[in-house]
Amino acid sequence: MKIFKKILCLIFASALLIPLFSMPAFAEDNAESSAGSDAGKISSMLVYGDSLATGYRLENYSRFDNSGPADSFPNLLCKNYALEYDKNFFNYAKTGEDSTKTLAAVKNTSPELIKNADVIIISTGGNDVMDIVELALYQIFVDEKDNLEKIGIEVDLSSLDTIEKTIISAFSNPKAKSSIDRMIKKCSDITVQNSFSDTVLLYEANVKEMISFIRETGSEAEIFFITPYDPTSMLSGNAIIESINKMLTDISNKTLDLIQTKEYGYKLHAEDLLNEFRDNLIVWTNIITFDIHPNKDGHRHIYEMLVRDISSAVSAKEEAVMALAEKNAPYSNTVVYILFGAACVCVTVIVIHTVLTHRRKS
Repeated sequence: MKIFKKILCLIFASALLIPLFSMPAFAEDNAESSAGSDAGKISSMLVYGDSLATGYRLENYSRFDNSGPADSFPNLLCKNYALEYDKNFFNYAKTGEDSTKTLAAVKNTSPELIKNADVIIISTGGNDVMDIVELALYQIFVDEKDNLEKIGIEVDLSSLDTIEKTIISAFSNPKAKSSIDRMIKKCSDITVQNSFSDTVLLYEANVKEMISFIRETGSEAEIFFITPYDPTSMLSGNAIIESINKMLTDISNKTLDLIQTKEYGYKLHAEDLLNEFRDNLIVWTNIITFDIHPNKDGHRHIYEMLVRDISSAVSAKEEAVMALAEKNAPYSNTVVYILFGAACVCVTVIVIHTVLTHRRKS
């Protein structure tokens, strides 16, 4: 079903193209980060997740080597904290992974490696949503194949090129409106909607299991979950868009809610891309080129969000240590004073005893 991600991208991008023609051009963002080098603050970091964490579609991206794209947010973090790949920085993310596969990746990591990590970053959830939508959309599209072909639209789902041609033909042909409407309406079917709800519940269960496994190793790491953004947030008005929006919103809320819980919230943080990217899709993603993934400016923004929040977490930890030291300081000083006083008394007694003994002998 991977080819149907292209269908989603085409739908999103096509709907955005018309408004874009009337929008002013965006100036290229300054590539310099506002975050400075924090070398030494973090001694070890682990990264898990999906294409967001692999730097998919960035320059030098490789499916087999996450160290390639210099502009990916994990590699920017690696450089900022002066870490070294496969020594104290490990990126286990894989393009296309959903939360179930990310959970497996976490569990396949050496417990000792997890325990020694200062920071663990997990980007997951986006593929949970897109995969279930792809499955539903594929079946719906197949169901409409005969109707589309009756009005002269050739339906060929065998490759990306033929899918693009089919989608463009269907959405640009007024005669296909009824078929398009039926396809969209079928996304409201109760069976489809139930499968969407189950997807969110499975995501929540996987995230809880990830956290539990990490803590069972004895890890005191700061854990950062990156919630997926919504590539449909600029669109509205049909069941496909509404379903994607609802699932991504629910996933984001489930993650944010966990932070507030006593069982899972310890040293847990979330980078809320759902809200951060909502009004910046055109600037921070490749949506206008039929790709929903973040561009280098999007990765830069995610990186800066993480540096900010990692810094806050480290500062909070340092303040807690200092507060504990200050709290214990009076007791420590008292003990020192008591011991010193006792030593003085002992010395005095010994001196007096020595003097008295010497006088008796005299």
